[in-house]
Amino acid sequence: MTHTRAWRSFKRMQDVAAAIGSLIYAAAAGAAWFVLPAPQALKLQLILFYPATFLLLTGLGPLLTAPPRRWLLRRVWSSFSAGVGQSAGSVGIGLGLLAAAAAFIGWRLAAAAHGAGLPTGLFCGYAAGIGVLWAQAATVRLIEREPGARPIIEEAGPG
Repeated sequence: MTHTRAWRSFKRMQDVAAAIGSLIYAAAAGAAWFVLPAPQALKLQLILFYPATFLLLTGLGPLLTAPPRRWLLRRVWSSFSAGVGQSAGSVGIGLGLLAAAAAFIGWRLAAAAHGAGLPTGLFCGYAAGIGVLWAQAATVRLIEREPGARPIIEEAGPG
């Protein structure tokens, strides 16, 4: 199924945001493993196990339960209609927000390495955000499978 340029750009931006968010998490997890002053078992819990729960809740929850799925569908449609991810400025803002999140994680890890305490909620919060990004990317594909989506996609997009 071919779509308008606006839809393809929007879909690509959803995928790129989810992928870059995941790469930032992987880099932060690798850095945290080496700089956090904690036993390995605690690091595993803070970096992998607890965040995985949040990732699954926010990534699969909206896809498997009706009220959050409806909310996410509305959010994705309104983002597409508003032109999110379809212009250089919009893409720059999205990537800038991901860069700001990466900088914040780096700042918190540096502070923890110098005795400021473990960033216990940092990885859970960021994993929850990645779950939302992946749910949005999956929702775009679910929308495409709807029988009447093509005319709506072509009408709703600004491009």
